[in-house]
Amino acid sequence: MKVPDREIPTRECDRQARKLLSPHGSRVFSAPPHETLASETYPEACALARAATGKAISKQCWHLFPKIREFDVISDPRIRESHPELVFAQLNGSKPVAASKKSMAEQNERLRLLRKVLPASIAAYLHADIALGQGDYLPDDCIDALALCLAAREPEKMLQRVERQQALHVEVALAGLIADRGFDAKRPAAKLESQGIASHICPKNPHILAERLREPQFHRWQTRRGAKG
Repeated sequence: MKVPDREIPTRECDRQARKLLSPHGSRVFSAPPHETLASETYPEACALARAATGKAISKQCWHLFPKIREFDVISDPRIRESHPELVFAQLNGSKPVAASKKSMAEQNERLRLLRKVLPASIAAYLHADIALGQGDYLPDDCIDALALCLAAREPEKMLQRVERQQALHVEVALAGLIADRGFDAKRPAAKLESQGIASHICPKNPHILAERLREPQFHRWQTRRGAKG
């Protein structure tokens, strides 16, 4: 979420973020000038933005105005702003991820980077996919939120990595995912397969479950999951 600067109409951090993400700087849109927050219509906001900066605001930015207004009245030093693409760049050896994030293949690239340092991100993504459904959220928004979870977990460390242009090199291999039958669905299975992760999700179909239990590894992990429960 963009937080406007009350003193100046443009922010240096936006410019620096675009520089770090070059040649994909367009992924960063500027925070609106503070005076535009009182606007009641998009044309009015654009007119005020042009007067302050010489440029109109984007429709994407305008649709965020209700949330930006909420943040604008909060004064809390614990609130930090970050950008998911900067997080992904740091996980990618200080190089911006070239692909966008609209197709499954492009989303998988970001999930692959996340799971190295945030192994639970795959399970969280699958849970959102099942619990919310395709009409209630956008997969790329969920992936961005997971990236920001990482930034929130270790803000100073992430900031230092951006400043030093260093990459995270923490390798955490995720070989398989174990879950109960509530996670058994086609889309999660396809996502796991595309990530090269073995699925040990308990099938809803009792006949399929009986067949899978003949597999030594599946049987072992399901037995361990049941014992922990």
